[in-house]
Amino acid sequence: MKPENLLLDDQFALKIADFGFSNVVCSAHNLMFTECGTPGYMAPEMIRNPKGYDGMKADVWACGVILFIMLAGFPPFQKPDMSDWWFNKLVNGKHALFWQAHSRSAYFSDQTKDFINKILNPDPEKRISIADMKKHPWWKGTTITNVALISELNRRKTTVDTVKSKEKEKKKKEKEKECALTGTTVRSLGEKESDDELPASPPNFTFKHHVYTVAEPVVTGDLDFGGEEEEETSSSETKEKGPEVLDETMIRYTRFNSTVAPSKILERVGEVATTMGSKYAKKDGFKLRVESGPLTFFVQVFADPKIEAQYIVDFRKQKGSGPEFRSLYQEIRAHLADIILQPKKVESENSL
Repeated sequence: MKPENLLLDDQFALKIADFGFSNVVCSAHNLMFTECGTPGYMAPEMIRNPKGYDGMKADVWACGVILFIMLAGFPPFQKPDMSDWWFNKLVNGKHALFWQAHSRSAYFSDQTKDFINKILNPDPEKRISIADMKKHPWWKGTTITNVALISELNRRKTTVDTVKSKEKEKKKKEKEKECALTGTTVRSLGEKESDDELPASPPNFTFKHHVYTVAEPVVTGDLDFGGEEEEETSSSETKEKGPEVLDETMIRYTRFNSTVAPSKILERVGEVATTMGSKYAKKDGFKLRVESGPLTFFVQVFADPKIEAQYIVDFRKQKGSGPEFRSLYQEIRAHLADIILQPKKVESENSL
């Protein structure tokens, strides 16, 4: 169980996909022994456990991770290992520290915290059951009507479709420009290649984690960065002195806010980049240039013009694959979850 395998049909009905490693449970005493799945969603008892595990209880754990991500926009921990700070606090029952760290980046009600604590219990025998989950105050909290839900999902889908349409049109124009320079012809969008025609590139797996938010216009901050513009890039995107004014329908995937000091933010980004095998160099002002294989991108901190002592951390690709860049950004973001600021929700977070 993981978000990538939870699909919505054209009526927004939930569909569960990918049953490749599923198994039929004939009784509550049937144990499983296969260690399979995506580590971030696997219950602790599934890993290196010769005694076996209860598959239904393992699914409850995965649902807890999914619920956390749906509410916060990031995972509760990086990996189910004692070396992971967040997971370590869960296993040792230090829930106050676990939530104190996460509450700097997202809002959780007391009912939510208690509900997730009971789901993400590392001891499967003490983990809450599905029957008891339905009795919990969080589960029985206020919800919106089905009509309102469909209306909201339609609104979000329209936003996503608009972004995808713009990206598709941009790629088409880039392809036409490339073909004009090389003298080759452009294949129409949707036109299939011949079965015998060699593909343009080797196969690869791309894992995207898009975070869709309501975009607000952002204007240049007044934080003085100093320094010269980058000579190694001709991209107007990386030569800007501050964040651009965003179109209200445009969504930035690679930007977050923080109240941590700019120097500390860049120090953390540099540390994360180093642990991931990337190289970085400090530029003039609050800016880093990071190289990760074929990817090169800049990280710069701007003052938020709307809120005092709050900063905008902007990641800009200079060269390399766009999907790979966004995927790498999400991986870096996961390591920086404790310094990322998210607005508090005034309404009940289980209202959708």
